[in-house]
Amino acid sequence: MKLDYCLTNLTNNHYVNGIAKYDYDSSIIWFSKQELCDEVSKFLGIDIPLKTEVNVTKEQLQNVWKLLDGRKNLIGIYGDRFLNDWVCF
Repeated sequence: MKLDYCLTNLTNNHYVNGIAKYDYDSSIIWFSKQELCDEVSKFLGIDIPLKTEVNVTKEQLQNVWKLLDGRKNLIGIYGDRFLNDWVCF
């Protein structure tokens, strides 16, 4: 099974005074099908090359998720990628 898309929020995770804190850093989209690259490129008004991670805003990523959500013919993931290990302060 091969992924058609990956939508990722990059997040810095750490503890502050014993409380977990998640700081948004940026967002990335990636597609393995040319049809998806073309559709999302047109939808967002930006160039999205095939199999290349492209930085987008958090709002753009959420809009792409809404566009793709529920399509049963696609396999993809949407979530957070943590940029660091847990650090206690």
